[in-house]
Amino acid sequence: MSSMKSRLVVFGSVLGLALATSAMAVNDHLQCYKVKDTAIVLKGTVDLTDQLSGLLSPCKISSPKLYCRGSAKSNANVFNITTQITPLNYTGVEVGSDQDRLCYKVSCPNIVVVPTQTVTDQFGTHTLTKPKTGMVCTPANIGTSYCGDNIVDPNEQCDGGLAGNTCVTVGYGSGTLACGPGCRWDVSGCIAGAFPATGQTTCYQTAGGGVIACPGTGQDGEKQAGANLSYQDNGDGTVTDLNTGLMWEKQSDDSSINDRDQFFTFANAPTHIAALNGATFAGFTDWRLPNIRELQSLVNYGVANPAITSSAFHSSFFGGCTVLQCSMTAFSHYWSGTTATNLSTAAFTVNFTDGTTGVFTKNGTNAFAVRGVRGGPQ
Repeated sequence: MSSMKSRLVVFGSVLGLALATSAMAVNDHLQCYKVKDTAIVLKGTVDLTDQLSGLLSPCKISSPKLYCRGSAKSNANVFNITTQITPLNYTGVEVGSDQDRLCYKVSCPNIVVVPTQTVTDQFGTHTLTKPKTGMVCTPANIGTSYCGDNIVDPNEQCDGGLAGNTCVTVGYGSGTLACGPGCRWDVSGCIAGAFPATGQTTCYQTAGGGVIACPGTGQDGEKQAGANLSYQDNGDGTVTDLNTGLMWEKQSDDSSINDRDQFFTFANAPTHIAALNGATFAGFTDWRLPNIRELQSLVNYGVANPAITSSAFHSSFFGGCTVLQCSMTAFSHYWSGTTATNLSTAAFTVNFTDGTTGVFTKNGTNAFAVRGVRGGPQ
C-alpha cells in the first residue's frame, strides 16, 4: 500500500448513500489508487447485468486500473466554478473494512442507451449524461486470502467448515448452520429459541399519557419480557430475525418487485409472492405471505413512523435505492394471509405506522403493502 500514490477519490454518489447523525469524520468515501498489476495479465470477456442497462454480453475485461478503500475526508474547500460548496451530510453507512474494491477496465457493446441520471452526493445534485459502462469493481482482500481457501480471515465468518459453531452459538435455539456465499453464516436452517420482546422500554401515566419512571408500574417498559429484537442483514436483499428464524424480504424505492410503494388488494397479494419466487429472489423459491403472528413479530412497540426496527427495516434510504443499498418500510397496513374467523370475508393486517392490527375485507378495494417471508420453524 505504501508504494501506491493516491490519484483519485470516488465520492458518495458511487456509494448511493440517508442523513448522518454526527459531524465526525467517517469512512463515507472510496479512496481509489491508480494501480498496475504485475502478477496477472488479465484478458477475456465477462457478462454484466445491472438495473440500468440489463444484460451486457460479452464485455471485454482487462487488467485492474483502480484499487479502492474506505476513506474519510476533511477540510473540504471545493467550488462549483466560483461558488463555494458546503458539503451535505453523508448518506447511509460508512464503508466497512470488508468493502475494498479492485476495479477493472471493461468494454461492453452499446446494446442499451442508458438515460441521463440525476444523483446527489455530499457536493450536491449532479446530472450525469451518456452513462456508459467503463469499469467493473470486485470485492478484494488485503493479502492472498479469499473465500474458499479454508482459512477464516477477518472479513469472514466461516471458510471450509464451521469451526465448532452451531445455530446455538450464533444466537438461535436449534437447527442446522451452514457456511454460505461470501463465507458468511447461512442461518436459513436455524430455528429460533426465543420469543421476541416488544421493544418498548418506556412507561407512561395512566391518565394523560406522560412519561413516568418505570419501577413499580408493572408495565411492559419495566418488565421488557422476551428476547431483545435482533436481526441480521444477509447482504442479498433479505433480513433474518435472529429470534424467530424467519427470513424477510427487504423493501426498496427503485420500482422493482421489492418497491415498498406497491399496493395490492388481498386477491392480488399472491402476485407479489409469485414475482419473488419467479425471480428466485435472494436465491429462494419458497417465499410466502406471512401469517398475522409472523407479521406482528416485526413490530417494534418502542417506536413509531414506522413501528419497526429501523436499523434492519428502514435505513440508508434514498430515491432509487435497491434492496442491496437500503431497507424501507411503507407507512401503511401490510396484508397477512390470516382470515378473521368471525368475518371470513376479511383478513388481518398490521399497520406499520403505529403497530396496530386491523381487519379489512378481502373482496373490496382495500389495497395495502405486502412483504414476503420464508423459513422459520415448521
